[in-house]
Amino acid sequence: MALLLCVAEAAPPQRTTVAQRPFPIYPGQSLQAAVDTAPAGTSFRIKAGVHRLVTLRPKPGDSFAGEAGAVLSGARLITTFSPSGSYWVAVGQTADGPVQGQCDPAYPQCGAPEELFIDDRPLRPVGSLAEVVPGAWFFDRSASRVYIGDNPTGKRVELSVTPAAFLPTANDVVISDLTIEKYASPAQEGAISAAGASGWTITRTEVRFNHGLGIRVGTAMHVSGNRIHHNGQLGLGGSGDDLLVENNEISFNNTAHFDPRWEAGGAKFTSSSRLTVRLNSVHDNAGVGLWTDSDNVNTLYENNTCEDNAWNGILHEISYAAVIRGNVVRRNGFGFSDWIWGAGILVSASPDVEIYGNTVDANADGIGAVQQNRGDGVLGPHVVANLWVHDNTVVMAQGWTGLVQDVGDTTSFTSRNNRFDRNTYKLGGAGLHFVWMNGERTASEWRRYGMDVNGAFTQ
Repeated sequence: MALLLCVAEAAPPQRTTVAQRPFPIYPGQSLQAAVDTAPAGTSFRIKAGVHRLVTLRPKPGDSFAGEAGAVLSGARLITTFSPSGSYWVAVGQTADGPVQGQCDPAYPQCGAPEELFIDDRPLRPVGSLAEVVPGAWFFDRSASRVYIGDNPTGKRVELSVTPAAFLPTANDVVISDLTIEKYASPAQEGAISAAGASGWTITRTEVRFNHGLGIRVGTAMHVSGNRIHHNGQLGLGGSGDDLLVENNEISFNNTAHFDPRWEAGGAKFTSSSRLTVRLNSVHDNAGVGLWTDSDNVNTLYENNTCEDNAWNGILHEISYAAVIRGNVVRRNGFGFSDWIWGAGILVSASPDVEIYGNTVDANADGIGAVQQNRGDGVLGPHVVANLWVHDNTVVMAQGWTGLVQDVGDTTSFTSRNNRFDRNTYKLGGAGLHFVWMNGERTASEWRRYGMDVNGAFTQ
């Protein structure tokens, strides 16, 4: 009688799909070709080295993670220069980016998106060959020639020509652990652009040396743990609901010298709902540090440190309800300190703003609000109403804290429920540090108007 043995058959090994394992991309390989052939939701592992002139159109759920030293660059290397008198010239250089934006009058060439770098140092663009000196460059587009005033021998010379690293072709994209640099992003456009998309995450990424915005945001986007610095116009900005911007360093932006009255600085958001900006270090931007402008609703600025920005540390302008709390705001506003525009925290023609628990120290002005004729927005008139400023520490050696208007209407002071109370002021200098009813006020006069009746004042 034969013995029947029952042996369990081993299960076949589980196969890992392309979408489950990181798809490696080496310098010189086409990232977009890999995206095109892979299914949606693929994880791409970008290997160390410089990946030049890359523009990616992701699919839904794609993720792009870099190894240490992985760089996406929008710049072309220029390797051949010829000496010509006091400058050097490179031929065959073409680019056609749109010229847009309003410039600081001292830097009239800021609108052209192409920038030139020598060993990561941006040169100043000039408008004619006669202006070329060391540290400057001229792009003769009609002749496809680049002129520089520095000897390029032994140096790395790069011309930014590619408009964007990532385009908003899909939702739920993840970008992490990369350096994204030297993109010729036009003004108001991002080297990383999620405009119109939703659910993107950008984390642990360095975004630098791009011409317009480093990052243009989209709906339900998380921007966390990044270094966003030395971009030409803004570090980041744009529109979208349910945005979270946290734990980033946003610094030294507006290197192209756009006019901050137009739009430049650290970060600027428009037409957002439920924007949260918290735990960021925002410093040394040539404009406003953190700026909400035009129809932002239910904004939260929380526990940020805003230091040494040329304009306001935090500006909430022609928008609606906001909470500004727990921030440290130091040494801002000296680039534009007229009237009360140098306030560390400023509310401009926006109702329903609460400001509390902040440390506002050594700015051109303290905490301010301004009423001008700014029309209506999505939720009604742009007016300063229901402003509640309380429990802040304000250190002032100069400038004002308070409310001003230039519309000939005193109701901002008398019947719109605007109030300051329980703030602690440390005042230096001999000036009058408060403003109300469009007049400079002593601390005693300020209190007689009903402001900070429970506040504390030291001289």
